Amino acid sequence: MYLTLVFPWGINQRDPEKRLNGEGKHVRHIRLVPVNILDDPYVLALIYEAAEQSKREEMPNGFTKTIKEYEGPMRR
Repeated sequence: MYLTLVFPWGINQRDPEKRLNGEGKHVRHIRLVPVNILDDPYVLALIYEAAEQSKREEMPNGFTKTIKEYEGPMRR
């Protein structure tokens, strides 16, 4: 099992360890295997930096975490 974090403006993220993947103009992602790597300070720093970059005047401070779990094959 793995978790993929997507950073819509990941091109602007500081990533000295080059953990973010992607070759598009903006989006970067990181696959977390195992999922408990979410506790890694480097990964948490990426998340907090993305949250800081996304703040707008009309938005409340902070961010929310949404976790979706799917069972069975994904249909497209």
